[in-house]
Amino acid sequence: MAPNLPSTPRPRPLDLSGLVCFETVARLGSLSAAAASLHIATSALSRRVRQLEDELGVAVFERLPRGMRLTSAGEVLLHHARLGFQELTRARGIIEEMRGLKRGHVRLVVVESAMRGPVVAALSEFWRSFPGVEVDVKVVRSTAAARLVETGEAELAVTFAARPRAARLEAMAEAGLRMGAVMRPDHELARETALRLRDLAGHPVLLADPTLMLHDAVRATDELDRMFPRPRFSSNSITLMSLLAVHGAGIALKTRLGIEAEIGRGELVFVPLSDTRLPVQRLVLWARRGLDLSRAARALAACLAAALTKVSEI
Repeated sequence: MAPNLPSTPRPRPLDLSGLVCFETVARLGSLSAAAASLHIATSALSRRVRQLEDELGVAVFERLPRGMRLTSAGEVLLHHARLGFQELTRARGIIEEMRGLKRGHVRLVVVESAMRGPVVAALSEFWRSFPGVEVDVKVVRSTAAARLVETGEAELAVTFAARPRAARLEAMAEAGLRMGAVMRPDHELARETALRLRDLAGHPVLLADPTLMLHDAVRATDELDRMFPRPRFSSNSITLMSLLAVHGAGIALKTRLGIEAEIGRGELVFVPLSDTRLPVQRLVLWARRGLDLSRAARALAACLAAALTKVSEI
């Protein structure tokens, strides 16, 4: 069986106040000028910059006799810090606009597995703040979702990302999801911490059919074709795959998306697949590029983005 693979820890977010101090020094070119602008002592500002460098493990400034000059790492950090500040300013404007939102209508298209997980959570959160906004939701396949947003028949879509990215779509948020083997907790493989596709040989598998993007992800390695030239089951319904796994009909190959409730109730177990050729699945919140979204759509997009962040494994 596959060894227990250590998970890669996510890097800790940088402290926002430290980034503000860094950006101010970079903009004004000296500690004394930045300290005066921020109304703090020069020594305190110097400590904050040093702490930031310690967190990064690299110097962001060259200390010169007459000021501070950015290093190459500092240039990179400044670029991304300013992008982050712009996004925070945009978020504040959206929130201020949302405070007065009472009515509206949003057209949303989603894939089936997302509907059972993050989309339900996002809609519940959204209506707690905006009960008067009507949301029209259609469950479609990923390719159809992209087309509906491109043609203006929907304002937002939550769908697995197509390759390549559609030129007329803009990704507003995304979640990275690992592929795994989904089975009952009493299955003989359920206690494994990780599996490879070859470990499933001899067991009936439940697969997505070619109309779903999940099918392409699983077929990214030809090992599956050799082991399961004729799988027990294939379908365009992720829900049906999950229900059959609950009833012990086989092992479903999918992400954990949409089965969080079954996992929580102890009806299913998700064991990650460690085959390096299996791609990470990207669940993306899309809008049409250049489209000025309605206030209601922007508010719903904020809730959907937060929900995707919570389910992301990467």
